[in-house]
Amino acid sequence: LDAAEAAKLVSCLFDSRLYRSDQRSFMLYPERELPNFLDKNVIPGEKMDAIPLLQELIKEGKGSIVDRDAFGTYRFHADFLMQLDSLNPQVAARLLTPLTQWRRYDVLRQERMRAELQRILDSGKCSKDVYEVVSKSLA
Repeated sequence: LDAAEAAKLVSCLFDSRLYRSDQRSFMLYPERELPNFLDKNVIPGEKMDAIPLLQELIKEGKGSIVDRDAFGTYRFHADFLMQLDSLNPQVAARLLTPLTQWRRYDVLRQERMRAELQRILDSGKCSKDVYEVVSKSLA
């Protein structure tokens, strides 16, 4: 780039989403909307259709792994996470991350998310990894 092109490029950057006027600085990446916990904890219908075992569990009312909410959306059940904790504590702790971000939500969702975290903690069967994540979130 010659000097004029470089000056034009810098000028365009000030008008882009990379520039934060409140900080008078540029960001490495533009801000983006991150999916919330309720969006992440969804099993798409086509995935459910492809797994006959999960379909059977739902039909029989056995929601130990997945359950259908009031809106008809399939979600992983919190008890599944507790079972996973006994098999692979690191993965279970990592999967809890979206639930620990309960402070970002409206009061109703905060209460539900905190209640699930408390239920996991009260089970008394938490690994060190899960206990650390849950207890720090509830503190």
